[in-house]
Amino acid sequence: IFTGVICKFLFLINCCLLATQFASATIKLPRLVINGMVLQRDVSLPIWGTAAVGETVNITFKGQSYQTVTPASGKWTINLAPSAAGGPYTMVVAGSNTITITDILIGDVYVCSGQSNMRIWFGDGNGPTYYAADIAASANPNIRQLEINFALSATPLEDVNPLATGWEAASPSTLKNFSVVAYYFAKDLYEKYQIPIGIITST
Repeated sequence: IFTGVICKFLFLINCCLLATQFASATIKLPRLVINGMVLQRDVSLPIWGTAAVGETVNITFKGQSYQTVTPASGKWTINLAPSAAGGPYTMVVAGSNTITITDILIGDVYVCSGQSNMRIWFGDGNGPTYYAADIAASANPNIRQLEINFALSATPLEDVNPLATGWEAASPSTLKNFSVVAYYFAKDLYEKYQIPIGIITST
């Protein structure tokens, strides 16, 4: 009986170790590489993440395929060919697991950072009343924001921590989460260039 218990215990340990190894092999992407993201036009586009050492990572995007092998650091990068503005597109990242990213736009991307003036949202204070007309007319799937949560760190972080809403397209229902300054900046750019505009708000 004792031997049988030991064998079962060792079997469970082996299963746990195998599960851990499998989990560590899972391809993971940074939190800003998600559905609805906006990528910069006309430049080589780096897509990066982590995976098991030696794992082959494949990316399919806009009819082209890319591949790399994860180095000893466990951190891989694949540079996609420059693309003109457009979309929406779908990207598939595959290895031991498969991640499909949908509704991707390509245009111009800006980081909007600063203190209180940049931080103020349409939903703050009397904003919903003061900006009521512009909020009502804000629906535009080509203007999108990714809002980064405020955080402190004495050392560089491996990843960002966006709000749970992720990339959001401008609309009357979402504009309450948009930086007022960043939105009007993006709106002016869109009216001038007529291409997708992505704003990463980190304030």
